[in-house]
Amino acid sequence: MVDQPMCRLLLCCSGGMTTAFFADKIKNGIKVLNLNMEVAATSYQKIYNVAQNYDVILLAPQVSYVKLQVEKVFKNKLVLKIPTQIFASYNVGALITFVEESLKHKENKYNGYVEPLASMMEIKTKKNILAVSINANGENSHISYRLYNPHQEIVLDSSIIKSNIKLQDVLDALDTVVLQNEMIDVISIALPGVMVEGNIYSGIIEGGNHQLKELLEKRYEKEIYLINDVNAAVVGYYASQNQYKSLAFLFQPIGRMAGSGIIVSGQLVRGMDHLAGEVALLPLKLSDAYLTLANTPEGTLELVTKNIMSIIAIVAPEAIVVYSDLILDSQDVSDEIKKALSQYPLKVYPQIIKVENILEYILLGAMILSAKE
Repeated sequence: MVDQPMCRLLLCCSGGMTTAFFADKIKNGIKVLNLNMEVAATSYQKIYNVAQNYDVILLAPQVSYVKLQVEKVFKNKLVLKIPTQIFASYNVGALITFVEESLKHKENKYNGYVEPLASMMEIKTKKNILAVSINANGENSHISYRLYNPHQEIVLDSSIIKSNIKLQDVLDALDTVVLQNEMIDVISIALPGVMVEGNIYSGIIEGGNHQLKELLEKRYEKEIYLINDVNAAVVGYYASQNQYKSLAFLFQPIGRMAGSGIIVSGQLVRGMDHLAGEVALLPLKLSDAYLTLANTPEGTLELVTKNIMSIIAIVAPEAIVVYSDLILDSQDVSDEIKKALSQYPLKVYPQIIKVENILEYILLGAMILSAKE
């Protein structure tokens, strides 16, 4: 079977100890049988952070109750409950057969394709704008880029996935695009972090801040804009609809700090040194450490609810858009918000809108913000 595509298996139990032992036995079996498989083990606390890099997720009996929840998060992964008899006996042969038979009947129900967003706003520009998004969710980081012509038509659209992004990765991607598309006038880059005097202080690029704006201006001799990614997202969402004049966008990644963007009466709220929306600065009272909660659906629900309550208390927007892979249903958030506000005689609550994709809003927003400058 060595000529078959690599199949990566992830075993999960409550603490990771018993599956780690089983995974070692499976590794030996894979080697003996000459199978094109890899196997690893993790705890439930870490599964949502690491599972995106695996093809098959195998749940031990003690965590099998989360199968439906895991399937909702990883829509196109094969999620299996390890039969109790196989797990109790550490029967490697039976497990491999079980996985192989299950793969034969696997259906791809979700291809991840999203139609590129169009703006409902009139955007006047004569510029060819390269919109770039650098962000992370769980263990993977992405460099995505899209080239818009002056009519906002998409000329180029591509993405790169890395476990960690170094400055050279960013430069390599931009070098290739700029070399092949000499008509580019503007490079607009959206990434997480705090803006200070045109530069952005961010941990997304390994090694920290690199005075990126000045470096890119010298290297490419083009207009360079650095934009907070969730500010770009809220602008992109705002431009794609005409129902709300005031709204917020909250991005809660897996295993990372959240960020938000806010629009009030049609205007993006940036604040001093662009600090508005940095919900990571909020002194929230939490049941556990922030990054620990950000690794599970139940913890993420707590974080999203408390971040949204803070946004409501300060600006009370008409709608709050949420992007988080670990929020399974927007109604869960709405219910928690109503519960928290039940002491007040409110008849209307902010609309909670869950979106399945943030990249489209970031790229559209990055293009709009640089076109308006």
